[in-house]
Amino acid sequence: MSAATETAPDQVEVASLSDFNDNPAFLIPSPIEVFLLVAAGWAGACFMLMVASDRIMLRIMRFSSVVANLISDIDLVTVLPVLVVGGLAGIGFAFWVLSRSDKWFISVVFLAFAFGDCTWVPLHYVAMYFKYMAIAYLGSFGVFFVYRNWNRIRQRIHWLMIFYLLWMAFVVYLYGMRTNGNVHVAIQFAIIVAFCIGWMSRIDNYKKLMDFNFTLAYVAIAVTCLHAISPLTGVTVFADGRFISMFRNATGYSTTYALFVVCLIWLALAHPTKVMRNVATVFAIAGFGMVLLSGTRNASAAVVCAIILLSITFRSKLIWYALGIGGFLGAVIFLVLSSSTTEVTSEAGRLGTITNTRLDVWTAYFFSIWDHPFIGYGPGGHSGAFFGAKVQEFADIYTGMAFAPAVHNAILAQAVSYGLVGLGLFLSIFVYAFWHAKDIVLDTERRIPQEYKVALAMPLAILVTLFLEGAFEDNFGTTRGSVDYLLFYSTALLVGLFAKRFGKDAAERLDADASESVSGVASPRKLVRI
Repeated sequence: MSAATETAPDQVEVASLSDFNDNPAFLIPSPIEVFLLVAAGWAGACFMLMVASDRIMLRIMRFSSVVANLISDIDLVTVLPVLVVGGLAGIGFAFWVLSRSDKWFISVVFLAFAFGDCTWVPLHYVAMYFKYMAIAYLGSFGVFFVYRNWNRIRQRIHWLMIFYLLWMAFVVYLYGMRTNGNVHVAIQFAIIVAFCIGWMSRIDNYKKLMDFNFTLAYVAIAVTCLHAISPLTGVTVFADGRFISMFRNATGYSTTYALFVVCLIWLALAHPTKVMRNVATVFAIAGFGMVLLSGTRNASAAVVCAIILLSITFRSKLIWYALGIGGFLGAVIFLVLSSSTTEVTSEAGRLGTITNTRLDVWTAYFFSIWDHPFIGYGPGGHSGAFFGAKVQEFADIYTGMAFAPAVHNAILAQAVSYGLVGLGLFLSIFVYAFWHAKDIVLDTERRIPQEYKVALAMPLAILVTLFLEGAFEDNFGTTRGSVDYLLFYSTALLVGLFAKRFGKDAAERLDADASESVSGVASPRKLVRI
């Protein structure tokens, strides 16, 4: 596969995002003050535990099965001094890891969010530890960030995300501020405000965008390695003939992992060194094979669409060879690992069929929207567990099931959970990003430098994959959805901001070139193409 460019990135002059608007630089909190705020919160939580230990323990055990397993046989009041000191040490170590460097932070956060729901116990506990610590870090970061920067936020994509967050909080408030809703809003605050708007504001030029892309692609290699060793961990890696790796079901595994496969494909095309491109190609082929092995149709189809998008962006035909080899490798692996040829036939039949019961489920939830069209049923309401009595009724009528099934559609799930207003805000984030990206992707006059297209290709491909997967699966509404939200907001923000900026930058270059041409001075700038 060919490299994105043989020219060093610094040969393309790229201004900062702040050069195209009047938005002053954000004031970023320091790691020390973030740690002090969380440490104070931990000390306060331990004090509350001493005052009302029984009630708090009951709430904690209901909230998290992981924590419940750890504290079920412990007298917390007796071990409270150890808990205070140990907690502060644990927070300090995690924050030291997270604050070592920007690349380290990205790697740890995405790996922790990606494997927080895995079934391999050692990895599960490590991932959950860093996931909770990352949320605490970002939560504290977000408090300082909002206090110092609320009047500096002027980008439209930022406000779309903030309005979506505020609407979710409003819906949770109207439904009595249940624990699951409060936790959901808190995590959304950490991801949207702290990570995407605050922390990622330092990604403000071409080089930093490429660094982010490469870092996320290297994380995808680590994710692939962890999935590849799943047969050695002792967990069940096949269920009903479908590859589930370390997760509870094939869909939960594949819809998330497909996003990392897209990163590998981009790396196989974009890395400047041939050796790394070859390494990435091997991982991309293996990754796509494992997605096919899961038998998940929407994840497999979404990856194929992302491959087509990347192939057009890079003007490369070699990626089709990777697609063919990936399918062949997936079949070979399946033949080797599956217990019978019946499973192989079933898997091939599943990937090839277009029949399912989703239409019945969509019909049930579509009609349920109109009982609560404005505010929906709240977070988790589509499960029928809290506010979905009407949903349960429709599920019984249309699906004949004794329980309310999952929505299997991220767009419909937004309407069910947050009403038509929430759906509109959710879709507006996609629309904003895609609207600005079209001028880059559909550039027929070749006025956009190829480097710009390459840099934008990876976040755009991830965003497209998320949207296509959401058409047949509620990839945002499950426990695995936290990493989907993380990638959704991150890529939507990068695509929306940089596509807009790249278009303006290209227009200014053309105006400058035209002025130089009129004055008789030839432009020294070349548009580098693959």
